[in-house]
Amino acid sequence: MSKNIYTVSEVNAYLKTSIEQNPNFINISLQGEISNITNHSSGHIYFTIKDDKAQIRAIMFAFNAKNLQFKLKEGLKIVATGSIKVYEPQGTYSLQVVTLSLHGVGDLFLKYEALKQELSKKGWFDQSLKKPIPQFPTNIGVITAPTGAAIRDIITTIHRRYPQANIYLFPSLVQGEDAKHDIRKNIKAALAFKPKIDTLIVGRGGGSIEDLWAFNELEVVEAIFQTTIPVISAAGHEIDFTLADFVSDLRAPTPTAAAELATPDQKELMNFLKQQQRILITTIKTKVDKLADKVAELRNGYVLTKPQALYAQQEHSYQLLVKQFNVCQETFFLANKNVIQTYYQRLITLMQQQMVAIEYKKNNLLSKLDLLSPLKTLTRGYSITYNNNKNVLTSIQQVTNNDIIMTRVQDGIIQSVVQTIKKDSEENGR
Repeated sequence: MSKNIYTVSEVNAYLKTSIEQNPNFINISLQGEISNITNHSSGHIYFTIKDDKAQIRAIMFAFNAKNLQFKLKEGLKIVATGSIKVYEPQGTYSLQVVTLSLHGVGDLFLKYEALKQELSKKGWFDQSLKKPIPQFPTNIGVITAPTGAAIRDIITTIHRRYPQANIYLFPSLVQGEDAKHDIRKNIKAALAFKPKIDTLIVGRGGGSIEDLWAFNELEVVEAIFQTTIPVISAAGHEIDFTLADFVSDLRAPTPTAAAELATPDQKELMNFLKQQQRILITTIKTKVDKLADKVAELRNGYVLTKPQALYAQQEHSYQLLVKQFNVCQETFFLANKNVIQTYYQRLITLMQQQMVAIEYKKNNLLSKLDLLSPLKTLTRGYSITYNNNKNVLTSIQQVTNNDIIMTRVQDGIIQSVVQTIKKDSEENGR
């Protein structure tokens, strides 16, 4: 009986044709977990898709990889769509991936990431906008479901840690399509509430991403961003992060933790006050002891026990200082006598020189003034004539017959009465 003998190439070629042309292996979707990721410089992505029993190699070429809406990372659960391809030279097969999506909540995750990036660019998550949580709140508002573990844990924790605080519950839907509207409405109600709410806790217990989705809705995130009340978010468990966590002033991993962050611990406060009391008492006692020692020192000191002797001692010191001063003064004047006399003589000489210069300058000015004086011309035979109003006469037009005029000559005044007035032309004609 003869057997068919094939080459390795023939077998691999047959498998390639059989697998790649089989409609069951074309455009199929595989669900699994990603591992062994290699990002090639060409843009291709090589990785492995596995479950708990098996694994398969996969490749996503650059022209498909550029359309990815999320970054691949180890352990990510995905759904890969593509076709099985055989590599003949090595007799291996792999999934040639065309599209990738996140398994289960993939669409929600993409929506979450897109809104997170948008709000981050707007600055809604900036640390500079975070409001401080009051250290000693009087009124604490809680927005959560009225029943369930979350509200019980919050109330129990606040009563245990800080029973002085008042708790005001704003019952709200925390799951489902209407939850986002209900949470937003209650945030606004807390802002208008009287008495004034000091701290607001917004949250719920744990759940799936679908259960927590209301805390990723824009309506809720915007309401938290706009409120002036410091907000502590507490949606889910420690591993759950919602957009409400990023925009809130403080994020708590659980509702219980939110209650702890919102309140001081009265036991810790009491211990702190007792410690400060001990420190204060010790400080006061130390100061009192020091003051007592100072009083005792003063009481037994020289000032109070022998004041006369202290006065005599100070008087003696004073007299010694006076004598020393007088001696120093006399010594100074004696040592500088010649210098003082020299400066004195210089001062006298300078004063005399200055007086001579002033006298010369004065006489010079008087001589010039005398030369300019109108009276000086009278000594040369000139005179000055003026009327009763003391106005100097310079023309015959200024007088009439019978006017009284005065003439100033060198040694006196001549008073005259005008009898005749003649012009120069009449005098010359005669």
